[in-house]
Order: sequence, then C-alpha cells, then structure tokens
Amino acid sequence: MKIAIIGTGAMGSIYAARFAKAGYEVIAVDIWQEHVDQINKDGLVVEGPDGRITAKNVKAHTNFLNLKGCDFYVIATKALDLEKSIEHFKDQVELNSPIITIQNGLGSGDIILKHMPKNHVILGVAEGFGASIKAPGRIVHTANKQIRLGSISKRSNKSELQDIVSVWRSGGLKTEIYENIEQ
Repeated sequence: MKIAIIGTGAMGSIYAARFAKAGYEVIAVDIWQEHVDQINKDGLVVEGPDGRITAKNVKAHTNFLNLKGCDFYVIATKALDLEKSIEHFKDQVELNSPIITIQNGLGSGDIILKHMPKNHVILGVAEGFGASIKAPGRIVHTANKQIRLGSISKRSNKSELQDIVSVWRSGGLKTEIYENIEQ
C-alpha cells in the first residue's frame, strides 16, 4: 500500500513514520527543504511514549509530483495552509482514492470540498495529541489519545474506511470510525 502525507510538520511526521514503520510505502511532501533533506538522508525519527521510531523508508519531496498511484492521501498541513496545499496537489492525486484531511480547528471539510469529490473525503480529528519538531527530521511525540476518522458522504464505501482505520491502527495509533464526524 502506498500512502502520501501532505505536510510533515510534527503531526504529519508522526503519521509518516508510523505508517513506514508498519511496512507501508510512504511519500512525504513538505515545503521545508532542510526537513525533507534530513528525512531522505537519515530517516524520520520520532521519540515518544512508545519509544523511538526511525523510519528510513520515507521518501520526502518538496514538490507535489510522484503522487499518482497512492492508495490514500493524508493532508496534515496547518489549517491556514490547507487550501493552498490542495490547489498545488489536486491535479496530482488519484481522485478515486480517499483523501483524509486532519487539521487542528474547524472548517477543513468545507475547504477541501471546494476542490475534491465528496464521496472520497474523510475528515480526521486528532484528539489528545501532543507533538513538536525538535530539529529537521526529528519529532517529539508527547501524547496520543486517539484519531477519529469519518466520511463526509453518507454514500461512502464503509469497507474502504474500515481498511484505512486498520492502516492507522497498524501504525500504533488508536483510531476509531465516527459515523457523524462533522458533529
């Protein structure tokens, strides 16, 4: 399975490292050149409640090329950068693949729906998460309560959502499906 993480700040880096450690092919996109270079040189290092993860198999880029063929996409940018990121990558994604948006704050669903088909958009909420960037390529993960994922569309593929939840769980992240994620 191939997963793209758009935005590898503290949170996006945790997702990328955990997915890579679970054996998935991970592409990370971020605008911070030093961070991208460090990930490609020595791997993505996350120190946290479960110990230290060093994911050397994350492929990091500063551009949105090479995103075709991903099984799903996680947009983990800051809420203020969401629309700009979507505009840059919307032509590089498989529109029949799920797109998960997971930001702090409200309104990300409305923003992404301006650009992406509703039936493939999944909203994510990171509850009780704490993380910070120690240095390029190095993240400190301090808290991890749970991830909530839910489809915006009631007609979405339930088994697809369950498969995505299984991927998050395989990365060691407590993850639950929420039927009414917009609540």
